[in-house]
Amino acid sequence: MKIEVIKPKQNIAVDLLAVGLWKDWEKTARMISHLVDPKTNQWILNTLKKEKFKAKPGEQKLIPLNSNRSIQNLLIVGLGEVKDCENNLRRMAATTVRSATKIHAKEIAIEVDPILRGKSETPYQLITEGLLLGNYSFDLYKSKDNQTPKTVTRVLLLSQGKGSAKASKEIKTGEVLAEVTNYARDLINIPATDMTPRRMVEEAKKIGQLPRISCRILDQNACRRLGMGSFLAVASGSKQPPYLIHLHYRPSGRPKGRVAIVGKGITFDSGGLSIKPASGMETMKDDMSGAAAVLGLMKAISTLHLPLLEVHGIAAVTENMPSGSADKPGDVATTMIGKTIEILNTDAEGRLTLADALPYALRQKPDLVIDLATLTGAVIVALGDLCAGIMGTNQDLVDRLIASGQKTGEKLWQLPLIEEYKEDIKSSVADLKNVGAKGAAGTITAGLFLREFVDEKIPWAHVDIAGTAWTEKGTALCPRGGTGFMVRTLFHFLTHYHRPKSK
Repeated sequence: MKIEVIKPKQNIAVDLLAVGLWKDWEKTARMISHLVDPKTNQWILNTLKKEKFKAKPGEQKLIPLNSNRSIQNLLIVGLGEVKDCENNLRRMAATTVRSATKIHAKEIAIEVDPILRGKSETPYQLITEGLLLGNYSFDLYKSKDNQTPKTVTRVLLLSQGKGSAKASKEIKTGEVLAEVTNYARDLINIPATDMTPRRMVEEAKKIGQLPRISCRILDQNACRRLGMGSFLAVASGSKQPPYLIHLHYRPSGRPKGRVAIVGKGITFDSGGLSIKPASGMETMKDDMSGAAAVLGLMKAISTLHLPLLEVHGIAAVTENMPSGSADKPGDVATTMIGKTIEILNTDAEGRLTLADALPYALRQKPDLVIDLATLTGAVIVALGDLCAGIMGTNQDLVDRLIASGQKTGEKLWQLPLIEEYKEDIKSSVADLKNVGAKGAAGTITAGLFLREFVDEKIPWAHVDIAGTAWTEKGTALCPRGGTGFMVRTLFHFLTHYHRPKSK
């Protein structure tokens, strides 16, 4: 799909012209489009009023213009409230490309200037993201006849900003961020038999060949030498060997900071001997969504040349499987920092891998650490599938991540690390146990568990993406499957990086 900015002109020829309307359109709209004659404009306005078009986000009205030789179809798309301009622009673009595909449109245009008027600083980036995210489909395992059609080949953004370097840069940024998000979605959607720990390593090595990125892979023996007994306990039931992936980005100039991002990388989670119910287990290929987001993020960082910031992307990847060699409820594992964990439930395995991955991240001497993990079912009960839970030891860090999520349309909600719940993860036979009281504050006790493996002097934030990593019913920006959640949010956070203020 080629995306370009051109100046509006009366004789433009496209299969579909998209026009966005804000919620207050009846008060401000004098005409629908400058490219449609006044008589047709008035007829469209009257039709929308008669049909009580509310301009809700994603609401649409397709109007064939067969009498018009240059513009074949007009699509009116609701933009909702101006206060949520950036997210609604993405959704409008995604809605447009999906509607265009349904009518087999090849060339489409979007009128940019009338819907903006200073409402967004990066309109071309937002629209580009929406177009490419909305155009995503996962067809790798479908025969050609059943693949989702991709008919749109060219998108014209109609604006007086033609030829500006800023517009071109925005489009490039939007293209990269959408592409790496879709890359993370692909990693998540590929079945676990194909997306093994070894396959994740192969993907990481490819990223390690990009400019200013190096890749270090620690195999099972290397992890054992480092004392990663907790991570290796999880891996013990699988025939697939485990690995720790370490991607390292070095900027061209002297870095102003060093950040470590850790992603949970369970390529399939059966629950181990504490096996999960059969219902829904087929989606447990998404338990490496945190690691997938880290890989996508590192691709974006290199491609867009993140300035003046050193970034470590880390993921401990393995399967969690039942077998004669699997870790057993009641076992005790020793982590690389010497803390011991009583494993009461082998299905609480993500925190066991992070108990070794987080200390490894701290060895890189970062200014801050962020981990993202499909960690608890409890966060889905609390926040559903549209909002992730976030906890941390530094309020400024948490606030900045939430603010970045607001910019990218990825919602984060802060949960408290309530000290009294720490009693629930104390063990009578080890330093900690890997689950708290049954059915009580599961997301918070998991956060408190992870906090035991970070340095209190280093700002740390934990993002539980168990609900947001996968969408069952799909959204305007993503069909059913892996979402690539947090790739764009983390990139926004890093490009607006400031050292976190003290507590």
